[in-house]
Amino acid sequence: MVHQTNEPIWEAVENFLMKEYSYDPFEDWVVINGDGAPWITACREYFGDRGTSA
Repeated sequence: MVHQTNEPIWEAVENFLMKEYSYDPFEDWVVINGDGAPWITACREYFGDRGTSA
């Protein structure tokens, strides 16, 4: 995914997941994996209970 809109980044990511992978935010989880960088924390905060760390 390349973020090319004015839409907030995590909303754009979620919309991409819905379009490309039939992600359903009411049924599916987002697995967030990384080194603890600030963007990882921001992603975890955005997805909240719908996300988990691996």
